[in-house]
Amino acid sequence: MTKQYFPELDYFFYKYWTESNDITAYDIPIPEIESEDKIPTNSIFALLFSIAYSESDYTYLLSSKELTYFTRHIKDRLKSQGSTVSCYVSDSTNGSNVLSITDEEVILLDKLLLYRINNAVDISDIEYDELDSNLSKLIYQYLSFMCSDNFVYVNNSYLVSSSDNELESLFEVFVVNECHKKMKNSNIVVSGSVILTIPYRLKVTVDSTILSSKYFEIPNTPYNRSDFYVFQNGNLLDSTNYELVDTTSDLLVSWESTNLEVREDDVFIADYYIEE
Repeated sequence: MTKQYFPELDYFFYKYWTESNDITAYDIPIPEIESEDKIPTNSIFALLFSIAYSESDYTYLLSSKELTYFTRHIKDRLKSQGSTVSCYVSDSTNGSNVLSITDEEVILLDKLLLYRINNAVDISDIEYDELDSNLSKLIYQYLSFMCSDNFVYVNNSYLVSSSDNELESLFEVFVVNECHKKMKNSNIVVSGSVILTIPYRLKVTVDSTILSSKYFEIPNTPYNRSDFYVFQNGNLLDSTNYELVDTTSDLLVSWESTNLEVREDDVFIADYYIEE
């Protein structure tokens, strides 16, 4: 029996889960992951699992790769499988639709891309009950809850994903985890009053001014700084790599007193909650 191996799926799910897991989930295998220099940043896998996705497009097309393409620890892992393994990586130029992504799923993936870019998206033109694909339904659940606080379709009493579809199963874990994080932070009772918070995502591309000043401004005050996260080019930064600096009028993310290496055209994503 031939198995399929998608190194980008392993890479982006592992990266998300180790940085952002908020629920207890059993039987999730921790994979060996390929080195970062062999992982494209604009794949369907990055779009689905990277909350700091900053590309302007994505591809779901894949092409096959020989075992010699991969680093040694991945080759050793694949050789130990005891069966034939077909390996695929993203390829927008010469790839094919290996995942059998449907037109319906492309529509939902395009909506997800808009949400990643703009932190908001309109899905009112889509009827959940008319969706055929499990992946489409999961993307809809995620967008509906994140953009409109609509948890009607997020149902933990049964699984939407198919047990024999790894992409669906892992994305369902992502959706449940992200919804749990938002529910946990959205209604905070302070002195008898309910404080409503919403997730906010700021994207900053480093220009010459930011590069020389070594900071960028945060336009909305974070409700809780312990839930403040900064990504650089898709990588979650440790809080020691930057400082939150209060000025008389603004909050700044500064790396002036740290050893963080920043280059022009780097992309920063600040992810936090603000009062509604």
